[in-house]
Amino acid sequence: MARLLADPLPAARTSDALAGVHPHVRPVAGMDTHRAWHALHIALTGLEEGGDPPASHVVGDGAIRLDDEGLNVLMPDDVRAVAQYLATVAFEELRAARHERMRADAYSFDVVEEALPRIFAELVRFYADAAAAGDAVVKSRA
Repeated sequence: MARLLADPLPAARTSDALAGVHPHVRPVAGMDTHRAWHALHIALTGLEEGGDPPASHVVGDGAIRLDDEGLNVLMPDDVRAVAQYLATVAFEELRAARHERMRADAYSFDVVEEALPRIFAELVRFYADAAAAGDAVVKSRA
């Protein structure tokens, strides 16, 4: 990861890594939140964008921003913080507290509403596994 971040074109190289063609980085796991990312971000932060880590780092911001298109990196310490945070959060409580905000503001909420609990559970597992392995996480909104 250090080699990738030291690259003069980190966003292009990260895209290569995500596609499995970077010579020094190999993806070990992946997850696609597709249209659910915005509703999840609102559920976690109460905001359409931004917020405070670690909640904002789950699907939104990253500790390292690689480009203006939403490509972000969480280093292993940040991944552990996100995993620890998610282990303490009950999605149904978040949904109950922020349902109206999600319905009003989230992109494609009506399409993803029923899938949100499953996708949230997958995110919890994804971050727990990444944290246990000491992995960084690269996120893209593309």
